[in-house]
Amino acid sequence: MSEDSIILGSSLIICLLLILLLLRRSKRIFIVNFVAFLIYESFLAFMLVNHSDGGTSLVWWAFMCIAAIIHSFAIIIYYLRKLLSNKWYSPLAIFAMMVVAIGFILLFIG
Repeated sequence: MSEDSIILGSSLIICLLLILLLLRRSKRIFIVNFVAFLIYESFLAFMLVNHSDGGTSLVWWAFMCIAAIIHSFAIIIYYLRKLLSNKWYSPLAIFAMMVVAIGFILLFIG
């Protein structure tokens, strides 16, 4: 497995794990995020596999990584907003956000 595949796979797995954490609180928000994730990642994966001639595969790969990272940060911001508004408190969510933040830092530093 190349380093590119590891970076892409880990960013997608982190995003999926954060989306799965949404299932504990709100099924509607989980469904919206999961469907959006499937739509844009399916499109980008299709473009990466089928339209990657002339060096454009790097562009589609970067779009997939950036989209997953932006989606992950949006979910983290959602969790922090809910946490700061004291509507709910979940130690599991706080732990998961810390693990994700450390994972992103280690992923892009190393």
